[in-house]
Amino acid sequence: YSSAASDVYKRQGDYTVNFDNNMPDVNYAVGGLSENWGGTNADSYTQISGYTGGAAVGSYRFVTLRSRFDQQPPQKQDPPFVQLIFVR
Repeated sequence: YSSAASDVYKRQGDYTVNFDNNMPDVNYAVGGLSENWGGTNADSYTQISGYTGGAAVGSYRFVTLRSRFDQQPPQKQDPPFVQLIFVR
């Protein structure tokens, strides 16, 4: 099975990736990474987390969170880049 992203909606660290072809079902795996939002800041990290129920046959919703050791709680932020792979 092969598909590509048709578009991506972004709302301050909250993303929805839409597929150009629906997946057969929601039994797919997602892997990814994102760049540190703080650049060279050694105490700032970006995490990717999927929403409960965020996997659908036509889309996937996830959030990117900026975590800092001196700032609580983590904040939704748009990192310089995000890479995801969907495997079924």
